[in-house]
Amino acid sequence: MPEMPRHDLPMKVPLLSVSLMIGSQTAISPALPAMIEQFPDLSRNAVESLSTIQCLPIIFMVMASALLSERFGKKRVVAFGVALCAVAGFVPFVCQDYAVILVSRLLFGVGIGCLNGLAVSLVGDFFEGQERATLMGIRSSMETLSTAVLSALVGMLITFGWQWAFVIYLVAVPILIAFVTFVPDRPASTGTIDVEVKGDSGHVINAAVVGLAVFAGLACMVVNGFVIRVPSIIEGGGMGTAAQAGLVVSVTTISGTLAGFSYGALHRLLGRHVITLACALMAAGTALCYRADSVLVLGLAGALLDFGWPLIISHVMNAVPERSAKGSATISTAFIVAATAVTSLLAPTTLNVIGATLGTVSLAAPFAVYALMVAGLGVWWVARLG
Repeated sequence: MPEMPRHDLPMKVPLLSVSLMIGSQTAISPALPAMIEQFPDLSRNAVESLSTIQCLPIIFMVMASALLSERFGKKRVVAFGVALCAVAGFVPFVCQDYAVILVSRLLFGVGIGCLNGLAVSLVGDFFEGQERATLMGIRSSMETLSTAVLSALVGMLITFGWQWAFVIYLVAVPILIAFVTFVPDRPASTGTIDVEVKGDSGHVINAAVVGLAVFAGLACMVVNGFVIRVPSIIEGGGMGTAAQAGLVVSVTTISGTLAGFSYGALHRLLGRHVITLACALMAAGTALCYRADSVLVLGLAGALLDFGWPLIISHVMNAVPERSAKGSATISTAFIVAATAVTSLLAPTTLNVIGATLGTVSLAAPFAVYALMVAGLGVWWVARLG
């Protein structure tokens, strides 16, 4: 393998910044209450799903992108994805028809799907060892940093109208320029992780990867459930305004950014038990969300949740090169990303189904179930996956 510019900051920054677009998916959630009012003839689930419907094409595109990268190269596929995010993400600002918004969100998902798994595997291509673990943590922090900053910005922009929430996707333009300019162009087949091994197709999903995908997917569903539902909990419970809801999402995700930057050190200190810590924090956060009676308590709940999630996804992705079949790291990464996309897509429906099953109209009730589920995931990790 040719020597890569491992300490080239101008290359690392745009490479990691691509993940800012991944974190922007649910940043429009502070605008959901106003959008629900805008479309009174539609169900709450139909409108809330606009913040997650992009996960439907992501499910397919993350798998397709792994194959497309073999034909066109990872850099070209990622660049196309970022460009599509910029265009499709901005469309709802121009046209406020529900059908148009729905289609634009689906196209936005295609763009995210093109870069989602590859943004992770590129880090594995260029770096290894502890440096890879550290950068995997920083990469995940880019997602939470994006959610934090853009959610706060959405909270301010929607004072001019909910459609202004979609202006945030223009951030993709400078990211695209920097990525194309500074990140080296190299075929997927030349990486340390994805080099083909004789007798192996390079497209094998083994049982260990399936376990990692299920684990990450369920944890992702919990985090997305909080981001989607917390604005309605705050406004519906008379705790605050849409702007305050955006601030809560923003402030809590700052803890996720800190978690990503801390992952490298925590990985050295705790090893596989960094996941045990993450599950404990997320279980506490979901329990607090269930009992919350103020914006402050919801902020604390979100901080605990958003500190735990980056630790989980960083550790899962860092484990892929060792847990996946030889030559299958890229497709394995894509499979895990697809699993998180599936659960993200199902997050609004799952919240409503749990509420209906419990026979309650409480918007916070599903988080009591999530608290038990996350605690169970922690036990599962220690017993089987770790």
